[in-house]
Amino acid sequence: MQSFLSEERYSPTYNWLVMSKSPYLKKNEQSPVNWLEWSTEGFDKAQREGKLVLISIGDHHCHLSADMEQESQKDGETVQLLNDKFVCMMVDKEERPDIASLYLSKCQKLEGKGKGPLNIFLNSDQEILYAAMYLPKESLVDGIIGFKELITQVYDQHVINRD
Repeated sequence: MQSFLSEERYSPTYNWLVMSKSPYLKKNEQSPVNWLEWSTEGFDKAQREGKLVLISIGDHHCHLSADMEQESQKDGETVQLLNDKFVCMMVDKEERPDIASLYLSKCQKLEGKGKGPLNIFLNSDQEILYAAMYLPKESLVDGIIGFKELITQVYDQHVINRD
């Protein structure tokens, strides 16, 4: 059986959510981010390409998930950073409560909270590098880091400054 991410079929600008059955994931199928549905093949792809992984977990009932989609996942510069530096996977927590609860419990241990859209940054060996809930696109004056700055920092710290 041929992998859905096989080199023959994979396009770097293809959003694989068009193949999803999840209503939440389907509403993101036109996103310019090269989203994959959560899969072990996504981690294999990250390892092959030397990329980190971003897992975005949400559902269609969460207004903060929709806010992040509008603010960050449609911003050209942010989209380019995500597509160039990460394998991005999306999880519908209603369709995959097993994956959502696994990462939610890990986020609660790291952050002390865990609600709303969950963004988990991992390496290709599935080790969590950073976990965050809703983030604005740009950093705020009161010290809240923005999504664009965070993805750059995570990448720089774990890929460029790996040593």
